[in-house]
Amino acid sequence: MEVMVSVSIFTIIMVIGISSLLTINISNAQSRSDREAMDKVSFLLESMTRKIRTGVLDPSSTSNMIVFTNQFGDRETYEFIGGTPSGDLEYTIERCIPISGGCNLDNPETYTISPPEDLVNLENVSFEIFGAGPTVGDDLEQALIIIRIAGTASEKHQQTPFAIQTAVSQRQLQL
Repeated sequence: MEVMVSVSIFTIIMVIGISSLLTINISNAQSRSDREAMDKVSFLLESMTRKIRTGVLDPSSTSNMIVFTNQFGDRETYEFIGGTPSGDLEYTIERCIPISGGCNLDNPETYTISPPEDLVNLENVSFEIFGAGPTVGDDLEQALIIIRIAGTASEKHQQTPFAIQTAVSQRQLQL
């Protein structure tokens, strides 16, 4: 009888221990997936801010599209685009350097820079612009752009919401 009680207690302790290890393993995988998604979004945001910071803002920028001339004199556009030709709700950030023609998906200079849809679902991207007059020199404020990205990081059947914001001031003075 004593052996039966001790084996039962040992079995209960082992089941609790193994279930704890499985829970830790699942949490680790979720954390690693979230970290990978956040790294990709952070890299996207950092590369955008680096190019915008060293460029000159164009007054045709809007809340979902920013247009600027980069440090090499090329006009670049970052645009938040929602929807696909098939009608699916897929949101992406497109980067375009219009060497020939305008910025559209048929232009070979236009490409998607947002992370893969199965890893990160972008739900909102906005550009808020301060201190940029209709033409350079209209105001004496330095251009400041606030970029906000919101969405969800996906791992199998679990989604983790995120929101990232950064402010970019341009290096070139508007005088």
